[in-house]
Amino acid sequence: MVENEDPVREEIHADVEPAGRARVVSREEGRALVDRQARRYFNMSGEEFIRAWESGQFDDPDGPNVMRVAMLIPFAQ
Repeated sequence: MVENEDPVREEIHADVEPAGRARVVSREEGRALVDRQARRYFNMSGEEFIRAWESGQFDDPDGPNVMRVAMLIPFAQ
């Protein structure tokens, strides 16, 4: 099982266009975002994180670090 380490206090923010609208990200950008955060919090690729998430390999699936990355999965699909 993959353990959820202590949460990191730095937040992830969406890019906002000058007019105040959220920026739409491409699937490629979404995959890069998931990959970057999975490496940051779990030292694994985004693909590895998604496989671990979908197969229930996290010891604490509701932990803050797991949720930080798991909530980004739709951007990669």
